[in-house]
Amino acid sequence: MNLDSNIIKQKIIDFSKSIGIDAIGITTAEIMLELRDYLLEHKQQGYESGWEENNIGNRINPHLHMAEAKSIIVIAISYQSHESEVIKADSKRGRIAKVSWGQDYHKLLHNKLNLLKQFIVTNIDENSTNIAFVDTGPLVDRAIAAKAGIGFYGYNCNVINQRLGSYIFIGSLLTSLDLSPDSAEMMECMKCNKCIEACPTQAIIAPYKINSKRCLAYLTLTKGEAGNEYQKNLTDQVYGCDVCQQVCPHNSNVPNNSHQELNEIDDVKYPDLIELLTISNKDFQKKYGHTSGVWRGKKPWQRNALLLIGQRKLFEAIPQVTFISENDPREDMRDLAACILKQLHT
Repeated sequence: MNLDSNIIKQKIIDFSKSIGIDAIGITTAEIMLELRDYLLEHKQQGYESGWEENNIGNRINPHLHMAEAKSIIVIAISYQSHESEVIKADSKRGRIAKVSWGQDYHKLLHNKLNLLKQFIVTNIDENSTNIAFVDTGPLVDRAIAAKAGIGFYGYNCNVINQRLGSYIFIGSLLTSLDLSPDSAEMMECMKCNKCIEACPTQAIIAPYKINSKRCLAYLTLTKGEAGNEYQKNLTDQVYGCDVCQQVCPHNSNVPNNSHQELNEIDDVKYPDLIELLTISNKDFQKKYGHTSGVWRGKKPWQRNALLLIGQRKLFEAIPQVTFISENDPREDMRDLAACILKQLHT
């Protein structure tokens, strides 16, 4: 099928809207040489989380993943949703970050990208090659999204869409189609400094520069390797952290998402801290297994629940904390529970 590039692009855009994609942009599959120095400096300064692709070349060169790549189609899905202030205020409850409300976003985005791939093969070019990436792929998804016009960078390194704010999931489709690229977003961060000032651990060390290992979103996911030195920085975080997005003016009036898959009950959004301490693996998976927050298992959630219980002086949790201190098979969890008991009795 011989169609004009702009016609093909519009067909893809129209189809993306029909399947519930909130924003779409297109960029070239050129090597992103401008990223090399930034990523190298970030790595040398020890600011990486350790979960990134180790080879910088793999992160900036789409052709290493698909030799015939000509374009990258980038999609965004909004996950903005309202808070339940009454439930949130319950001292016996913590909170999981919005990124983990509802269906695991990897599945949601892959479903959308697979539909997009099928549409391209069926309606545009049956011989085209298309590879989907979501979050765990080697390419720098935020840089690709900014280049494709999905949004602009905030001081906190999040990509901010003018209409949807920064609560957006990003996925990309590497394709052999030669599509006309979109321009990068010209709007800029308000530079109000609110995210830098509000960051609980001062992880945003400068505008557009973040120490991933200091970020609470990272620390709450560790399995004990970070210890409990960040207890004083917690407010309600059981999994992840939204503070820099919550204070961002660009998010003040964005609409709630329209995706049924991302609806979530309050009992999951705001986990019962005491219940978490002794929940079985089976019940943990039954209650939270559909979310993206379970990939590290229940241990980080339990560790953070212990820290919040100690911080909040939840005396009603003493029986459960005592049980962990005496019976948990994990030595570090027994030791932490013993420390929390001392806090509760002080």
